[in-house]
Amino acid sequence: MKKALVTLIVILGVFFVFRSCSDSPSEASKEVIKDFLSSIKDGKGENATNMLYTPYKSALENMVSSPINMVDLSKSTALSCTLSAIGQNIKKYKILDTRQIDKNHTEVTAKLISKDGKESLVNFILIKDQKRWKIANISNMR
Repeated sequence: MKKALVTLIVILGVFFVFRSCSDSPSEASKEVIKDFLSSIKDGKGENATNMLYTPYKSALENMVSSPINMVDLSKSTALSCTLSAIGQNIKKYKILDTRQIDKNHTEVTAKLISKDGKESLVNFILIKDQKRWKIANISNMR
């Protein structure tokens, strides 16, 4: 009886370890978006920039400029500050939909609610970069 119980516990343990290690692309992408939105909401823009796909991050860095010409910020720092500033207005967010496009691309739709009660839908496209999911595009939905 004791051996059967130990065997059952081991089998269940192995099952849950494999299950947690084999997150679906949709679930893994959803977690990246939750982490990204939490980071910018908490003013941690630098953490959020690490979740961006490198070519997309570079494109965003080129679009953002320092608001004060007297201060020489790196492009990466300016992007981090911009993301943190955007996040200050987020009251809460909710992941509405996750869709796998193909084995290396997913799409996540989130609803953001601002501190003044405005709701907006945001669409994220993620790409699998090596073994990690990264945000490759962010766009507002109408």
